[in-house]
Formats: sequence, C-alpha cells, structure tokens
Amino acid sequence: MFKPRQLRALKALAVLALAGARTALAAGLASSDIEPDTSPPPLLVHAGKLLVDPAAAPLSEASLLVADGSVVAVHKGFLDPGDSRLKGIAGTIQVVDLREQSVLPGLIDAHVHLLSDFQGKQRAYEMTAAEFALAGAANARATLQAGVTTVRDLGADSAAIFYLRDAIAAGRIPGPRVLSAGASLSITGGHSDDVGPNQGLWSPDNVASRCDGATDCRRAVRHQIKRGADVIKITATGGGGKPQGGPDADPEFTMDEMSEIVSTAHRMERKVAAHAHGTKGIEMAVAAGVDSIEHGTFLDSGVIRAMSKRGVYLVPTLSVRDNLSDLGEDEPEYIQKRAHLILKTTPKVMRQAYEAGVPIAMGSDAGVVPHGENVRELEWMVEIGMSPKDAIFAATVGGARLLGLEDRVGRLKPGMAADFVAVNGDPLDDVSNLRRVVMVVKAGIPVPLDRNPALTKSTDH
Repeated sequence: MFKPRQLRALKALAVLALAGARTALAAGLASSDIEPDTSPPPLLVHAGKLLVDPAAAPLSEASLLVADGSVVAVHKGFLDPGDSRLKGIAGTIQVVDLREQSVLPGLIDAHVHLLSDFQGKQRAYEMTAAEFALAGAANARATLQAGVTTVRDLGADSAAIFYLRDAIAAGRIPGPRVLSAGASLSITGGHSDDVGPNQGLWSPDNVASRCDGATDCRRAVRHQIKRGADVIKITATGGGGKPQGGPDADPEFTMDEMSEIVSTAHRMERKVAAHAHGTKGIEMAVAAGVDSIEHGTFLDSGVIRAMSKRGVYLVPTLSVRDNLSDLGEDEPEYIQKRAHLILKTTPKVMRQAYEAGVPIAMGSDAGVVPHGENVRELEWMVEIGMSPKDAIFAATVGGARLLGLEDRVGRLKPGMAADFVAVNGDPLDDVSNLRRVVMVVKAGIPVPLDRNPALTKSTDH
C-alpha cells in the first residue's frame, strides 16, 4: 500500500509522464509554424538506493540530477530543489521521490527480434511490412516498460525493422534505443534460408542476404549496410534443434567466407554477431574475428580460452531453455533428445565461460521467448552461477561495451544518457526484483507505464 504522500504524488507523475510523451512526439513532428520545446524537463531523483556504476557499490540515499536528457550530477543525500548546487539548472525542476526504491541504469538486451512473435503464430509470408511494423511497435513498448532502454535486434528480413528503429529514435512511438542487423547473413539453404519450395517466404531482402563464396559474402555485407544495418549478423551454424546446430556439426560458412564477412564489416565500422551452437562453428567464428557469439550452446574449454583471450563476447540467450523445458510429447524424438542435451549442457558450459572471464552481455532472444520478459534472462544467469551484481553488469555495462555505446549508456555518470529504471526491492539481493518496476526513464523522459506508482512533485527554480 502507498503512503498518503505517495498517493498525492501520483497525479503529478501522470502530468510529468504525459509531458514527456508530448516532448517525445514533438521530436518527430513534421515542420510547422510552431516550434515545439523538445527538451525534457529537468529531474531531481531522490533514490533510496542508487546504482551509478554496476561495477561499484550502490549509494544509499542519493540524488540524481538530470537535464536535457543526460545525467548532470550525482549527490549524496536528498537535495532540496533550492540547493545552491542546482542554480545552473534552468526551468522547473521535477522532483521524483524514489526514496523507497532502488534505481539503476536502464537495461540493455543485446539479442532481440522485435518483429517476431514468440508464440510462433506469425507466418512471415502472410504478413505485410506494415503488419510487421505494428507488431514491432507493440513489442518495443512492452520491452521499454520492462526497463530495457536499449536493444540490439539480431535478425529481421523485413525492412520494417529499420523504420521502427528510426521512428523510435525520432520520438514518434515509445520503445528502446535500437541497433539493428536487418536480415541475417546465411549461406544458400542455411539456417536463415530454410524456406524450402514455399515461394511465399522468398523476398528481395531475404535473397540479398544469402551469400556463397568470399566475394559474394563481401557483397552481402555491403548490401546490409546500404539498407541501414548497425551490426552484421551471421549464422555460423544451424539452429540448436537442427542437424547443423548439433555439437559435432560442421560450420555452415567456410573460413574464407566468414573471414571476408568480418573484415568487410569491420572496415565499414560494423561489429559482427555470430549465431553459433556447434563447437566447430563457434571455433571458426572466433578465429575469423567476430565480436560476439550468440547462444554458444556447445562451447568447449578450448574455445572458451580463445574467447577470453580475444575478448569475444558471449550472449548466452539462456531464456530459450524455458521453451525447451515445455516441449510437448508430440515433438519429434530427435528434437526432444536435442532439447534434453541442451538443458543438460548449458548450465555447465556457461558457468565455465563465466568463471574463465569470457565477457558476457545479456541477450534474451525475445521474439523466440516473450517480449517484456527480458529480466528472465538475468534470473537464468544467476541460476547458472553468476552473482546478481555480475548479471546486472552484463545487462548494463557489458551490453554497452558490446554495442559500442559505453560512453552513452550502461551507467549513470555525468554526461551519459539519463536512462534508468526504478524497482521495489534490491536487485542486488534478488535479481527478480527487476520485475517490480515502478518507473522507467529513457533519455530523461519518463515512460508512461500501464501501472506507474512512481512519485513526483514539481517546484519552480
């Protein structure tokens, strides 16, 4: 139950959230005679516990000052809006009372599929680009409301993902900051090209991302970047439930193809994420110089050492194990055997990678698992042996470093984006407290939540 002063503050919060929504919308309006004020209001956040840097200890009873969408300062104690240290802040300071909550940087999910429906009800060949965009908008909103303020979308054949990314950036619709790979690069008939004879699954975007031979793979990378890709995604092996994704399966690309993909992407200042389950495919991708291994189901000690030495990130997508645990008896026997093997293998090898110092970033594979349930990935990380602190680090600083955004997001230090989430309880004691979201702020703008009991009041300065 909320205290009386908390209840009185709810109306003020609603006004603040609406103002933030209007500010975000104004950023995406067409030109007119009216020049909208696109600067979000300054915020003075009183946090009961404040995690400025997930690598350091949290602060108790601290004030976070936000202006123009960025963190301005962090102070010990609860500053009064009239404090002389705030004299340089123009306008009306909104005081956000989170003295009974924990405040930490906005989460970063390094592996999502915003256009996908985790229940598998979507059929790509039956959906238009507009339908993909609308589905993506709903999924982006659910993701943001879960406290995830930045994502890396790793695989969407439809160009709708780029329009969705840009619409969010312009403030036209709510959603996390998006880096997108567009379509995944695959060999002909590979993991992302298993369309069979159904021509309804074929599309220009799908076909252009398929490549065979080093020269053709160079073209495919350039084509994806021309379309707007922020990162390149390759399918080094088949899927975890397919023959080419098994522990002993050969890689789908050859070494010269994979090396050309990586070198071309790096020359064009794009990182490369490799979908890889089988040991040989992971080993080849690491040798080729990829920046991250997605899934990494059948890692072995040798490739773990190589990843640790080279600083190759692991994005383990552990949440998919929930799907494997729920497989029905009507599934083919080979699928059930593979699921059992993955469930048995994963906790051990992921813990080995963690203990060996392999850098880890949180990636839920949302789209394969439910959107808005991203925190489940952190719960899995703790279950395999990571401390809550290290799991949160992987979902903030780790993700920011992998995405090349460490100077902008992942921490709440002066000059960085004012992305933060407030929750009831202490996630450093129990990471599942991250589900108890009270408030989400992205770039200094409060996010309207379906249920938002955060506390605010206003004062003229």
